[in-house]
Amino acid sequence: MAFVDARARGDEIVVFEYPEPFTPYRWYQTGRVEAVGATDAVSANPEKTRQLTLGLTKARKAVYYFEYLWDLSDPGRVVESTLVSSGFALKEIYDYFPGVGQIKYFTKNERK
Repeated sequence: MAFVDARARGDEIVVFEYPEPFTPYRWYQTGRVEAVGATDAVSANPEKTRQLTLGLTKARKAVYYFEYLWDLSDPGRVVESTLVSSGFALKEIYDYFPGVGQIKYFTKNERK
């Protein structure tokens, strides 16, 4: 998606609330920023999804989080709560794209 590709840096990642990036995103992505699914299955197992999310975002400074279909694949909001509990803070919400849902931009809190 051009919107995210134009903004994302190399230390950021695009995370989907699904086992893999959605087909429309994969179709239009340029590959400039890594895009991944953060749930272990269509119906997320909380512990597996938590571990997967931690592993995918551990070395990242920021996350573009697509919450599309979260109520089906992750009704417990495991991905989002894992981001917050691992030190990410919500910085911005983009809600410009009908049918896509919100894109939330999380940045890593810097601890001193």
